[in-house]
Amino acid sequence: MRATSFAIASPENHLQAALVRQRDVQSRGQRLVNLPLIAMATVVEVGIFSVISLGTLFVLQGSLSIAALFALVAIAMRFSEPLAQLTGLASVFDLMEIGLERIEALMSIPPLFVQTPPAQLNSFDITFENVSFRYADQSEWTLQDVSFLFA
Repeated sequence: MRATSFAIASPENHLQAALVRQRDVQSRGQRLVNLPLIAMATVVEVGIFSVISLGTLFVLQGSLSIAALFALVAIAMRFSEPLAQLTGLASVFDLMEIGLERIEALMSIPPLFVQTPPAQLNSFDITFENVSFRYADQSEWTLQDVSFLFA
């Protein structure tokens, strides 16, 4: 008899590899989702800073009142809120699209063929006819030409 050895990885190694893969996928996904949010937040902050800076300059020159500056800052901030929410919704729409593609892929798999039984069983009898058996290391038959019925 020839001995065969197999290198079987332990379940702990499989679990650890799966956890590392999951962490990498989640990190990559978070970066892809957060990049547009960070870019939009930067644009909004630069825009508000520009409004405040230019407004302060116009107030110091006397061509703009402080009340008008506060109104402009309030308008800029109120305008930036929907833009930030729209950016957040864009990532949700991307996730929804990916989920829909997966659902469509599952739904496009054809159903398994189910074969109907050729006939109805009337009884559940088990019959053995002329059964012979012997162990691999023995020359004599343990059972020879045995027939019986389980009813």
